[in-house]
Amino acid sequence: MNPFPECQSLVLRPGQTVLAEVVRRGAEDPVRPRFNHFHPQAEIVWFRQARGTLRLGGTEIALGAGMLVWLPPMAPHDFEVEAGARDWVLIQFTPARLDKLALSMTLTLPDSAALLVPEAEGAARLNLLAEWLAEVCSVPSRVETAHRLLDLILTIAAQASPIMAAADPACGPILRLAPAIRLIQADAARPLGVTEAARACNMTPAYFSRVFKARMRMGFAEYLLDHRLNLAAELLASTDLPVGHVSYRVGIASPSHLSRSFATRFGTTPREYRLRARGTSALRQA
Repeated sequence: MNPFPECQSLVLRPGQTVLAEVVRRGAEDPVRPRFNHFHPQAEIVWFRQARGTLRLGGTEIALGAGMLVWLPPMAPHDFEVEAGARDWVLIQFTPARLDKLALSMTLTLPDSAALLVPEAEGAARLNLLAEWLAEVCSVPSRVETAHRLLDLILTIAAQASPIMAAADPACGPILRLAPAIRLIQADAARPLGVTEAARACNMTPAYFSRVFKARMRMGFAEYLLDHRLNLAAELLASTDLPVGHVSYRVGIASPSHLSRSFATRFGTTPREYRLRARGTSALRQA
């Protein structure tokens, strides 16, 4: 499990159509900085306890409890969640589920990313359905139940009141960046420069760099480093690999470079992070 899911989406495995995870963190748990990103799957984030900032496209708004974030495929977004107790549910699914819902119901969801607020009755139902969905998603034989629960959740989302829509919904420029993002996600350890990434998107390096910075709010090299640090955090929390092996696995040149970059991004060393992510005090020395 990613100990910093605040800005990191779930990843559907091959053959999966829906995935859900309940995220609960205490006041002592670290919070990672924002990371603007997008993905080919659709996503819903149901915030039950949280404070922070949400960015959809180029629009920012204060984030709080009782808010439902709707993210269609390829919609750029990020979250910056403040320290403190926090609780939400992440749901990711293939766009094909939206097509099936549209054929069977008259309700529709916004074409662009949006922040929604369900009524009290809808919020109570959403809590029950989201917890249930997270439970059945871990059982492959219950995929049909997961689909039914997802359809009910999407129905509640479609009935919720929108309070913000993205100012610049995903369109051509974002779609053109997708091949570069897929190269990063396929193998973070392989060397990847702007020239190769631009070629994959059929752009010149200069134009690619301008489009990437405008849409992702950070340069390509910074985005690549952030992705690698996210993977390093996950490996530190979920494995016993030495820091040097983690550095190699994520494509960062050396353990010392990883440690410096990790401390800059997360405010802690890889070792302290591993202890904290596993529920052990970082002050207790082994």
